[in-house]
Amino acid sequence: MTRFTPIPEIPLGGMTDWMFAVLSTMKENIDLLTGQRGENDSASVAIAKSTITVQPPPPLTARQLTATGASYTINGTQVASAEDHAALMQDVRLVMNDVANIHATLTRLIDQLKG
Repeated sequence: MTRFTPIPEIPLGGMTDWMFAVLSTMKENIDLLTGQRGENDSASVAIAKSTITVQPPPPLTARQLTATGASYTINGTQVASAEDHAALMQDVRLVMNDVANIHATLTRLIDQLKG
């Protein structure tokens, strides 16, 4: 849980108008970022490390292609070998699985960042 210490009110005496205006604005912005202004929608609250709980996606499974492009010529037409076709299908499955895991992680992260 993120914790912040409240900033005391700016004293009215002993400073010029511009000093008071600058310090008041800075305090207001800090109060907004730390969630101490009581905004209903919390739209101004900053994201802190403790706010992010999404775990990284699992390690990638598609490290390299196993399909090699092996083929045969049949009646003048290049045809992939059954083994190479199966290897390509497996490569595509691995890549699709990796993309799905990354997509799911990114979606959870975006949802969490939106609050």
